[in-house]
Amino acid sequence: MESEESEIKKEKTGGSRSFEHLQSREGTKVNVALAIIEKDGKFLVGRRHPGKHMGGKWEFPGGKVKERESPEECIKREVAEELEAPIDNIKPYFEWDYEFPDGNLFHLTAFRCELVAEPERNVHQELRWASLEELSQLDFIESDRVVLEMLKNAKPAS
Repeated sequence: MESEESEIKKEKTGGSRSFEHLQSREGTKVNVALAIIEKDGKFLVGRRHPGKHMGGKWEFPGGKVKERESPEECIKREVAEELEAPIDNIKPYFEWDYEFPDGNLFHLTAFRCELVAEPERNVHQELRWASLEELSQLDFIESDRVVLEMLKNAKPAS
């Protein structure tokens, strides 16, 4: 039996049908893991390079889950690649399904975690530590806006 703390919250966005019955136009759903890294009340986000897919938009670190890889293994690999820093204290936070306007479907899993070393800008145009209020002012990729809402509605730690 899982404790409440380790239980993943499941959210549904982008449509009213069950995600298991949906497929993207390419016939696949994409599994993605992302890291919610908080330090001193600020969250680490990166801005995508202009000219890249969704260039100039902000996102939480993470990426696509590879075949035969768990979401937790993915987030460790992606953060190491994107930020050149290992993570620790990895805890599932919530997961949700998102359908982009172009029909591409994603199943996203968010993890709360801590950096073991200072992050390096490796794949993003810019990295930024930002408060929830500051995050609300940034132009996020559509699917990551769900994370902002979950963080805003989360109960403060006691």
